[in-house]
This record gives sequence, C-alpha cells and structure tokens, in this order.
Amino acid sequence: MARFEVPIKFNKFPKWSPLTDPPVLSYSVSEYISDSASNPQPVLRGRLIAKPDIDLNAYHCKAVFDWIEIRLQTLATHQAMNIARYCNKHLGALGSRSKVYVSGLDRKGGFMGSDFIVRVQQPEKSEFFALLEVLVAKYKTGHASIKELQIMGLEVSVDFWVRGTAKFSADKTNLLRWQMTEVLRRHLKPGPELTEKENCFPRFYSDQGSKGSATFMLDSSLAKLTGTQIKKVAELGVETSVLVPFRLGAHQQCPIDTTNYIGAKDFCYQIRVMDKITDNRDPEKGTFDKLPLNECRSRMELTAIETPNDWNGPAGLDIATLSDLTAADLKVIRKPFFEFFLPTFNAVDELSDMPFKTNVTEHHVFERSGVYGLDRLHRSVETVGQACYKQKKVSDKPPRLGRKGRLVSYVELNRMIDRALTKLSRDWRK
Repeated sequence: MARFEVPIKFNKFPKWSPLTDPPVLSYSVSEYISDSASNPQPVLRGRLIAKPDIDLNAYHCKAVFDWIEIRLQTLATHQAMNIARYCNKHLGALGSRSKVYVSGLDRKGGFMGSDFIVRVQQPEKSEFFALLEVLVAKYKTGHASIKELQIMGLEVSVDFWVRGTAKFSADKTNLLRWQMTEVLRRHLKPGPELTEKENCFPRFYSDQGSKGSATFMLDSSLAKLTGTQIKKVAELGVETSVLVPFRLGAHQQCPIDTTNYIGAKDFCYQIRVMDKITDNRDPEKGTFDKLPLNECRSRMELTAIETPNDWNGPAGLDIATLSDLTAADLKVIRKPFFEFFLPTFNAVDELSDMPFKTNVTEHHVFERSGVYGLDRLHRSVETVGQACYKQKKVSDKPPRLGRKGRLVSYVELNRMIDRALTKLSRDWRK
C-alpha cells in the first residue's frame, strides 16, 4: 500500500517540539474496490483511492445551534434596543448565557418600527421557548402561538473535540485537532449550486475576520493561461474557463490558522470551516477571547438566512416557522452542505492525453485544493475529452461524470455528522 503526506500549512508556523510528530496529514493509497457486489462504475474502474490516516473514534462530534433568528411583527411601534433590553433582562434573571440582539429586517441596529428580527445567541431550548412566550405576551403580535413565528435565520455548528486531552501533551492535542480541521477542509465538497455562484467560491483570507483580499482555493483568473492552451480549446469549441483547473498555481491550500469560507456573506447560505481556538471575536475591534486548550475544536458552521426577495435560507431547508424547527430532521442539511468525499487517482497519467501541455497531476491538485479542486479538474478533463471525441480526435468515448464525479463518499465521516445532527434534532423536538 502506497502512502503520502500533506504538510499542514500555517500563516504563522507554531513553536514545535522536535520530539513530536510533524504537523502533517498522512494518507494511505490502495486500489479502489466497489463496496457493492457489482463491478466499479466506469468512472472509477482501475483507479486508486486515498484515505486519511486518522482515527475518527479519537474525536467527539457534536452539533449545536449558535443562534436562531425569529421575526417579531408587533401591532404597535417599538424601539429595537428596548426589546433587546427586555429580553436580556429576562434571560439574566434566569442565569442564562444566551444574549439577544434585535434589529429591523435589514439586520441593522437603531431600528424603530413594528417588524423586527430577534436573534438569540447560544440558545438553550427551555429558555428559548420561555423567552418567546413572554416576548409575544408583552409585545402583542396577533399570533395565536409562538409556533407560528417565522424563522429568519439560524446557524448550525458541528464541532469535533479531541477525546481525552488530559492524557496528551499540548503539542499532541493541537496536532490531532489540526489534522481533523485539515480533513474537514480537504474533503468537503458542497454542490455547485453553492460553490460556483458569484462571490460564493471557496476561499480564505490572510487575516481572521475576512479582512483584506480573498485567496480562492481555485483561482478562476485566465491571465496566466498560455496562448497555445487557449488556441487548442477554441479549436475544440469549449469555453476558455475549462483550462483553469489545469494550472497548478490556480490551486491553493488553506492555512489552518485562518477560516475557510464557502458562500457569500450576504447569500442565503454560507459555510465556514475553522480551527476554533478563540471566542467572542470582534473583527472590527480586533478583539477576541482565547479558549482553554480543552475547549479548542475543529468546527464547521452553516449559516442560513432569509434575504430580501429570496425564499431559500431556512425555508429552503423546510424550516420556515418555529413549528417546523421543532419537528425538523436536521440531517437534511448534511448532503447539500456537509458532504465529504475521498479522492481517487488514475493509476497512470491520464492528463497526458490532453491536447495541450499542463503542469498538474491529480495528486498535486488534491494536495492543494482538496476534493473540490480535484473534482473541478476531473470535470474539465471530461469536457475536453468529450469535445475531442465529438471531433473524432479520439476513438473511445469518455464516460460521463455524475454528481459525485470520480470521488467516493467518505462514509464514516458522513455518518458521524448524521448522528450529531440527528441528536440535535431530538434535543429540540417539542
């Protein structure tokens, strides 16, 4: 069985003991064998599969709501700050850790009116429902029940905690967490309906808080393509953009010590993957609280918000009202947003068949941009191959790629997340 290692990348490399395993993620490579009794699909026949050498049992996976937003439509005019003050006073009397923020529908402060968004941060089920009951009683809404309240937004986090940190050194604990964070980033591939929308491309920033310019995991710029490449694809009748994944410099690895984003900030959905070692971060002030080592974890976040003229967001997940939330099976968010895959590689260099020169290999692409960049490369190879076949430049018709392409589901990790989301659903059922 072959093996390879991917060094974990940092913006600022940590102090590291020479006696501790280096910060890398190791992979084992073997021949792909179908789990079913039938032969592998044509797109996977004769390929090699790579799997990270990571023990998922060494991590505890838990899903939580970071915040939930409801729409409060009152019969009278009120100030948002007064509603927030009332809510926080009520929660404070209960000794709650939750905080409430109230705004207009534009999510900006200083609002006065009758149509509000009430965001409850770090909601706890019993406190959350009790708060809404007293809120609707004080600020008349016309709703017969709080279950009719519209859900305007929510954020679900899935955390991976290193088990048994007390028996590990700080270096070992950090390494295990970094490896999990690297797995989450490298093997996550949401559908193109999210990743390929304008301003939604997978990206990261040199500084935390999404400041500065973005670095895209696959840079779509055409500026560095060669004239020969452009001429060849023009002759094939395909878009020049098909060449982007064939340039190694277009693929980038996200450093561990910054956040990976998929989806625009003002889009109805956004995914973030991070090595969570701080809390209460304020990007504007540059302040944060550093977490104790045993509270640090690998984290994925999905934000779903109702946006103007947009019926997706929570409603797109069939969570339009509070009644929907209490009956929801949150496992439905896993496939569109938290689906993980393992890479497969050709046993020979299939890119040598391309009608132009390229400096990439499947292996090198995966090392940089993970399964997302690898899938983009595979689909470009398919497009070029189909065009060559159509013009009778090759005799064998290339197989069509389905939704998974040449990737294979990372079953163990997907099931781990399913269980965490199912538990969160049960905890909030009412």
